[in-house]
Amino acid sequence: MENVKQRTALLSHPALRNKWVQATGWALLVLAVYAATSPLTTPYDHYVRLADAFFHGRGYLLDAPAFLELARYGEKAFVINPPAPTLFVMPWVAIWGLNANQAVISILVAAGAIGLFWIAITQLGWDLRFRIGMTALLAFGTSFWWSATTGSVWLLAHVGAVFFLMAALAETTSRNRPWLTAILVGLAGLSRLPVFLSAPFFVYMLARGQDDWRAILKRLTLFALVLGFLGALYLLYTYAEYGTLPSDTNGGNS
Repeated sequence: MENVKQRTALLSHPALRNKWVQATGWALLVLAVYAATSPLTTPYDHYVRLADAFFHGRGYLLDAPAFLELARYGEKAFVINPPAPTLFVMPWVAIWGLNANQAVISILVAAGAIGLFWIAITQLGWDLRFRIGMTALLAFGTSFWWSATTGSVWLLAHVGAVFFLMAALAETTSRNRPWLTAILVGLAGLSRLPVFLSAPFFVYMLARGQDDWRAILKRLTLFALVLGFLGALYLLYTYAEYGTLPSDTNGGNS
């Protein structure tokens, strides 16, 4: 009986009811399961190579293996995917260079994304059992598990986009700052370009609860300006790489 009381007291401890502690618990669980089910290696480590190129003042790869899917021009090889996922990789590349393990980084980012999802839905006030069910479903009942444990260039892009979206959702369900939400949505879009289509949802989140139309207009203008600025940076990045802006003047053929 005494042991039961002790366990009950432990589970009701304020620290365990803290959403950040709970989110950390989820992240550690996901990290353990994903690490146990991952090959922990990928040959498609484009973002490691791109981060290394950035550190050497280049936007292109040199001596890239022939099997990597790249846009090649002469001795230069360009990573086709948008560059935001390199933000996850750069600290590791700064230490280990080209030996940084992109598959392990993918798992770490995925674990963080699940933790942020828990934060967001807790702030939305969802029922505990529903929160547990939805978090478990996202982590272990969708292709997110496979994407995270594979960690290749295409799938780290997916995982990175989810991480930034979950961070944006956590922000809009708490302090709801337009500039930070725009940065996070922008980074999600610069991981996977179709994710920019989520912007209307975050427009709604930024406007909800506001009665003054001028306040709404101010918030949405700031959101649009920051998001537009990130889009402009991507255009400049593309121009610096290829000497041209994205277009479809060839009818989608190359």
